[in-house]
Amino acid sequence: MIIDASVGIKLIKKNEEYRQQSLIVLRNHFSGRQKIIIPSLFYIEVSNYLVTNSHSTLLTIKKHLEFFYESRLICYESSREDIFETLNLAKKYNTTVYDMLYAVVAKKHKTFLITADDKFIQKTKFSFVKHISAV
Repeated sequence: MIIDASVGIKLIKKNEEYRQQSLIVLRNHFSGRQKIIIPSLFYIEVSNYLVTNSHSTLLTIKKHLEFFYESRLICYESSREDIFETLNLAKKYNTTVYDMLYAVVAKKHKTFLITADDKFIQKTKFSFVKHISAV
């Protein structure tokens, strides 16, 4: 399965809504039941959130990122074709390129995208995009 940064944040912020569901996803990854794939953009988005939307120190932010690196998430490097498809779909559905990239990676891997982004779900209505509450 693919997770986006909205789910990643729930894994590291203790008081986040749907944190328990995000931890289930991570436990499934660790047990080998369902591997987590992320586009490399994931690390940048999580970093950006932690720098701009939290009062965390730089040391704490680095520890959070180290947690993700040590979790052995499968990092997918997007191809030119992925980016062009992402651009087309983002324009068509009026979403950010960042959000759409996760969906394109999920579609390419024939798996689900798990997100907490209600707006993205409503805009696209992709059958393979699931809200974290459904976990």
